[in-house]
Amino acid sequence: MASSKKAATRTATGKTTLTVRGRLFVAASIGFLVAAFALGNTVLLLASFLTATLVIIGRLLMRARTLELDAVRTFNPPNVAVGDTTRATLVITNRARSKSATARWQDGIPWGKRRTEMRVLPALTAHTGRYANSGTSARFSYELTPPRRGVFEIGPLSVVTGDPFGLVVGTVSLAGTHSLFVTPPVVDLSGNGMPLEAGDGSSRVIQRSTSGSDDDLMTREYRRGDALRRVHWRASARYGELMVRQEEQRSRPEVRLLFDTRGDGYRDVSTDAPNRSSPQIESESFEWVVRLVASLGVHLEASGFSVATIESGGQQVSSPAVSFRGSTATGDHSSAAFLESLAGVRLVRDDFDGFDHYQPDTAAPVFAVLCQPSDATIDWAIAHRRAFEPGIAVILQTGLPMMRDLLNPEALSTRAQFEAAGWQCIEAEPNSSAADVWAELTAVHDGR
Repeated sequence: MASSKKAATRTATGKTTLTVRGRLFVAASIGFLVAAFALGNTVLLLASFLTATLVIIGRLLMRARTLELDAVRTFNPPNVAVGDTTRATLVITNRARSKSATARWQDGIPWGKRRTEMRVLPALTAHTGRYANSGTSARFSYELTPPRRGVFEIGPLSVVTGDPFGLVVGTVSLAGTHSLFVTPPVVDLSGNGMPLEAGDGSSRVIQRSTSGSDDDLMTREYRRGDALRRVHWRASARYGELMVRQEEQRSRPEVRLLFDTRGDGYRDVSTDAPNRSSPQIESESFEWVVRLVASLGVHLEASGFSVATIESGGQQVSSPAVSFRGSTATGDHSSAAFLESLAGVRLVRDDFDGFDHYQPDTAAPVFAVLCQPSDATIDWAIAHRRAFEPGIAVILQTGLPMMRDLLNPEALSTRAQFEAAGWQCIEAEPNSSAADVWAELTAVHDGR
């Protein structure tokens, strides 16, 4: 599926400038004029007049020339992972009642040389009638391989025309800019299973609903406040504990995926944060965290879990099970929306005070991916886990332990604080892949 953006231009020439030849003609005209007066030579005066006249005629021709063009830009695929390639296609159509002149074009890109190579746009036939005729359009394509994650603005498309003497060029911008979502790469984690079971038995309820009898399809454990009329006595006898009928059948178990988006959680954060379209990055450590979150989220959602992504710096990311419009989604669509939102996730300022002081009301395993979180962020993450639920923290190590202790000798290490709260922890290196981390997560969980 490709995405597109269209904009029409019906202007004369836009911006006109002199070519190198045009500047030389102007300089020659001035030189001839000075020499003519110095030497009293009328031939030089005539040469000055002729060269100046050619430049003036070139400018008048460019101002009189009309370009009426439409341009459509599409990407296929519309979103691309870092290091992968997408093909950009441009369709330029002549909307004028007369044949267009031969021109050149190039598209704007936010990395490398900032523009594509200049290519020729052939003369397009006149547009007659309501619909485009054969020869009124030209199609071009080129490949884009984004170097970084982000949301990049591609364009505008510049169409350059010139006068017959090669002295003046006019530039018209078409098609505006088009956002290209460059998502983090996703590593396939299938084949390494991790059994997850929440402390209050919610995962166990799901297992019953998929393989149990009719008595188990709509039941869960009794909780304080449940009405006795909802007790399912046959299921209670089967499992040896009070079971109640559920108001609504749960189709998928929940998993919470936390990650730190606060700038104070990354020591390598750039002091001059790039803008939204910049190919530069804010923090290599944060990019590693985003890549791991992408692989974990896609894998867990594909494994049948309802994944809730939660950020320390305020919600920017769409959870894998929810589309941008807020409706539940499954399969490729939900993963695409999740990855598309990850393409634009950014670090928030250090003084951000937007912790939601979350109090979980349902049982769910919790994953947390962090680097050098502040004490406030650690407390925030720990609060998302209920007692007796699985909680696993992945901590990216970017410095020597002794250096971290020197920077804050009175504080417990991040790992110690999580373990004191009943979490399991693993420490990852910057060169660790998502597959390495998942294998270690599985080993830690199996050996608990």
